[in-house]
Amino acid sequence: MQYFTGAKPATADLLTRVSLVDVWRGLTPVLLDVSFEIRCGDRILLTGENGAGKSTLLNLLARRLHPKDNRGVLEFDAETSADFRAAHRNIALVSREEGLRLARIHARSTVFDFLCGNLDGQDFVYRDVLPSEIEQIERVIRFWKIDPLRDKPLSRLSFGELRQVFLARSDLHPRKLYLLDEIFSGLSHEACLRVEDWLRSLPETAAVVLVSHDTAHLGALGLNRRLQIEAKRVAERPLGEFGVTIPTAAEGTVAFATNSPPLEKRVTITKSPEPLVLAKNADFYQDFTLVLRNTTFTLHTGDRILLSGPNGSGKSTLLRVMHGDFRPAFGAGSLDFVGALAHTERNTLWNKVAFVAASQFNYYPESMSVLDVLASRLSGSLYEYPPALPEDAMQKTAAFGLVDFLHRSFAKLSEGEKTRVLFARAFLREAALYLIDEGLMALSERNLELALNYLNALPPEAAVVMAVHERQNILDEKLSFRLTRWNMNAGYLFH
Repeated sequence: MQYFTGAKPATADLLTRVSLVDVWRGLTPVLLDVSFEIRCGDRILLTGENGAGKSTLLNLLARRLHPKDNRGVLEFDAETSADFRAAHRNIALVSREEGLRLARIHARSTVFDFLCGNLDGQDFVYRDVLPSEIEQIERVIRFWKIDPLRDKPLSRLSFGELRQVFLARSDLHPRKLYLLDEIFSGLSHEACLRVEDWLRSLPETAAVVLVSHDTAHLGALGLNRRLQIEAKRVAERPLGEFGVTIPTAAEGTVAFATNSPPLEKRVTITKSPEPLVLAKNADFYQDFTLVLRNTTFTLHTGDRILLSGPNGSGKSTLLRVMHGDFRPAFGAGSLDFVGALAHTERNTLWNKVAFVAASQFNYYPESMSVLDVLASRLSGSLYEYPPALPEDAMQKTAAFGLVDFLHRSFAKLSEGEKTRVLFARAFLREAALYLIDEGLMALSERNLELALNYLNALPPEAAVVMAVHERQNILDEKLSFRLTRWNMNAGYLFH
C-alpha cells in the first residue's frame, strides 16, 4: 500500500486519491474495493442507508482507520503527504464518534481551554497562547455564539452544545479537507443557520465531504458531486434528486402503509386523560449544576408533545426526568409517577417507558450485543434479560433490518445503526410513555418513515414526548396526530 508517499499527484488540484482499498471493523468487512478521487474545491454529498459505511469512509479519509492489511492506495495532498502531522492538521473531522472521543479525553477542560489547545489543528497542544491567538479564539466564540459556554467543562455540555464547540474547533484555522458527519443533527434552527453561513465561508479551494439525511440545509454547500455507498462499494452517482425507496416488506416482517395521513388528524384518546408524571416547583441538578428551575408540569395519557428550545436549554434533562433518571433537589419541589407509571422499583418504570436518545449510545456496557440491548427492553434491566427474542419482537427487529446485526457489538455500530436499534427496542413491547430525543436526523428515509409509522400505530392512550430540531416538516406531514408544543428556555419550562 502507498500511504503518504510524498509523490506529487498527476493533476495539480488532486487532493485525495483512494484506490482498491478495503476497510474492516474488527472481523466485519465494511467497505470493499473503494476507489475515488477528491479534488480541491469539491463539495461532495455522501449518501447511503444506515450502516452502509458512510462514517467509516469519513474515518478512513481522516486517518482514524487504516485499509485492511495496508493494501491499496491512500494519498492526501502532495504538499503535506510526507508529514503525517501536517496532513492531519489540514483535515477537519466533525462527527458524533469523534466528538465523543474528544469529550472523554478533555472532559474536565473548559470550552475556552479546549479551543486554546486546538489552535493549530492538533488534538491538544499544551503551550502558552499568544495575544493574536486569543483574538482568533474570541472571533470564533463570537461567530458561533458560544460565549455562555466558555467556562463550562465539556462534561457538562449538552449534545447540541458539544456539536457547536467542535464546529468552532474546526473553524480555528483553514483546512484543506472538511469531513462532516450529520453536522446539523441536534442543532436549533438558529445554530443550523450559522452552520450554513460557515459552510459558505469555507475557502473555495477546500474540499468538503458531507453526510446528511436531511436535505433542508444542503443548498448552503453548493454541491457538485455525490458518492453513494451500496453493498460495501462506493460509486459516483448523479447529484439531482436523491432518496431511498422503501422496499416491499420481506416475508415475516411488519408491513405498514406509507401514504401520507389524512389532513384531519386522528382523535388521540377516547377515555378521560389520566396523569402519568407530576412535577411541582422542582429544581433538578446535574453534576452539581442547576439545570431545570422551578419545574411544574403534568403529563397525561394520550399527550403528544413537541419539546422545543435552544441548545442547552434543558430539553434532554427534562426527558431524563420523565425517564426517572433524576429526582428533585432536597426541599425543592416534588416529582411523582402515578397511574400507569406508578412503581416501587426503577426497572418497573423502565419497563413502562421507552427511550430513544443519542445519550443512550454509551448507556449500554460495551460487552452487550445488539440482541442483548433489544432483549433488555423486555426485562427493564441491563443485567438480566432473556437469551432470545420472542416471535413478535423478532418481526419488529426484522422490520428495522437488524436480524443480521443481532450478534454484533452494539458499541461498535454506526450512529445510524445504533439509532435503528433503539427505535426497534422502543417498539418491542408497549409502553405508557415514549421519549424521543433528537433521534430522527441519523435515520435514512426508509427507517425514518418506518419509525413514524410505528408511532402512528401506537394506542391512543400512549403518551409521546419528542425533543427534535430537525425534519419537523416531515413530522407535520407524516404523523397522524397533532403535537402540542412545550418550550424550554434557560432551564425553565413554558407550556
